[in-house]
Amino acid sequence: MKYYLLIICLLGTQFLFSQCTSTLDSKSQKKYNKAYQNLKKKNEVKDLDKVLEIMDVYPDYMDGHKDLAMYYLSQKESEKAYPHLKILAAQSSKLNARIGGELLDIYEKRSDWDEAIATAEKILSDNKLREDSQLRLKHRVETFHFRKEAYNNPVEFNPVKLDSTINTMDSEYLPAFNADGSMVIYTTRNTEGNNIQEDLFYAYRSEEGGFSQGEAITGLQTPENEGAHTFSQDGTILIFTACDQRDSRGGCDLYITFLKEEGWSTPRNLGPTINSRWWDSQPCLSADNKTLYFTSKRPGGYGDNDIWVSKLKKQGGWGEPINLGPVINTAGNEQSPFFHPDNTTLYFESDGHIGMGGGDLFMTRKQENDTWATPTNLGYPINNEFHQGALFVELNGNKAYYASEDTSAQIMHLDIYSFDLPENLRPLPSTYFKINVIDAVSKKPITAILELRNLEKGNTKVQRTDTKGSAISTITPGNYSVTINRKGYVFHSENINIANDGTSIEPQTFNIELMPLSEDKLSLAADPVILENIFFASGSATLLEISNYEIDKLYQLLTTNENIKIKITGHTDNVGQERDNQVLSENRAKAVYNVLVEKGIAANRISYVGEGESQPIADNTTEDGKRTNRRTEFQIIE
Repeated sequence: MKYYLLIICLLGTQFLFSQCTSTLDSKSQKKYNKAYQNLKKKNEVKDLDKVLEIMDVYPDYMDGHKDLAMYYLSQKESEKAYPHLKILAAQSSKLNARIGGELLDIYEKRSDWDEAIATAEKILSDNKLREDSQLRLKHRVETFHFRKEAYNNPVEFNPVKLDSTINTMDSEYLPAFNADGSMVIYTTRNTEGNNIQEDLFYAYRSEEGGFSQGEAITGLQTPENEGAHTFSQDGTILIFTACDQRDSRGGCDLYITFLKEEGWSTPRNLGPTINSRWWDSQPCLSADNKTLYFTSKRPGGYGDNDIWVSKLKKQGGWGEPINLGPVINTAGNEQSPFFHPDNTTLYFESDGHIGMGGGDLFMTRKQENDTWATPTNLGYPINNEFHQGALFVELNGNKAYYASEDTSAQIMHLDIYSFDLPENLRPLPSTYFKINVIDAVSKKPITAILELRNLEKGNTKVQRTDTKGSAISTITPGNYSVTINRKGYVFHSENINIANDGTSIEPQTFNIELMPLSEDKLSLAADPVILENIFFASGSATLLEISNYEIDKLYQLLTTNENIKIKITGHTDNVGQERDNQVLSENRAKAVYNVLVEKGIAANRISYVGEGESQPIADNTTEDGKRTNRRTEFQIIE
């Protein structure tokens, strides 16, 4: 309770009223005083009964109501204090701020929002409060209005506990998945006596949706605590929190480890730019691995815990962390950031924004000018009066994961649950694509460089396939060039063009054979290579600007392999006259030829030809087939 009448009494002469009128006769007054003094000293039921007996006879004795209200509040029995507080409040035309504060707490505890709102507004109108007290009370009024609306309009929420292979009698929490959801890393807390041990565990998800038995991550466990982590979407980077390590800069620091063929690398402290003398924890890595959100108690924030962000510098290392600002951070605690791979939506926990109580979960979206929209509370019963913890949202945005107490267990502990996220709380449509790269001759997996370029925005993401030749990358609506490079091989390109129509996006898989360029295998590279990211204006041979990236890749191939010559071939669909299509296809091939020559490639190393509609590779009766047939290719001819 915020206002303890008992404390006021003990302070001495500060009374709630200008006067307290006694209506007891002398005998009753003497009996009352003795019983009440004994009650304060010994707190025995017989003394309380004597006080109540006298109050039954003298129900208008205001000092008695004041004393009983103070007594019950001191015993944390606010409901028993309530009728006495109501009588005291009714004695004046104005609502005393201290009595009103006690009534306000009771109404809030009852979830009686109408009475709580009316009481708070009366306190504001009847009393000259300090400005800071007015602001706090107005904030409570906003909170009561929100809670009334939230309780009356609950969101759909049906949490499901994960398998017993994940959840145990220990506490499991903070789940984080890779892009395709095939692997989860989570924190397990084991409590034995006074010893608390946090460790990182992992499990795999089967195609049927179940999970393998969770296991501790070998090599990352120490006698101290490890947890509060972020798992990169490609599954190769793990940033986690470790406390009281030998190289710690504060109590808890952020560490990074990379997945190698032999397992996770030795964790490395992220250094003084990220880690401070204060508490640094709860990281979240963006989908492109270039932005790190985390929680910190460092100075310069707006409250106790604030959310900060750091960008990876081009020359390597992390840039100076920046506070996310007052739209996100408040005078309270903001923590557990989760920035979705849609590159727009941020989920976080806060006890400073208007909410249900404890720490609520909120969602906000990044605007075009890089500012944040006003956070949205996820609503009741996703949020309730208790502390909610962190949230993880799957790539497709349909399902979310969180940890909650298992109240049915004999020993209280946290378990991981999943639930379907209401549509209005979902991130923007996102998906992933997976590539598998093999050598076209040996058919064995090879490592290669994947370049994902947004052809509309011009930004490029670069990553490497693993030793199995595989890589996963997230993607949002847009037009993308996907290029696979490896020294000594002909590059391969794909185009992914996803409409921004708000619908879910299916993941894609590309199985790629890279052609080697060694002398004894050169003939095998003579098969045509489709330049998937060469684009022309409709019905013309005018190259669109977004084609430059693909042409540059062809230029690099020619400059790094000066012994090869190529032929560029243009193709069309079957719309229009056959002769016109042949001319158009030749002019388009020539347009690519001209750019390469202008860049400095000798003209005798390049030839071009137009095949018109004569060599379709797809069905010309469908729009997709026609789009596939309109293509530009090149072949290595020497």
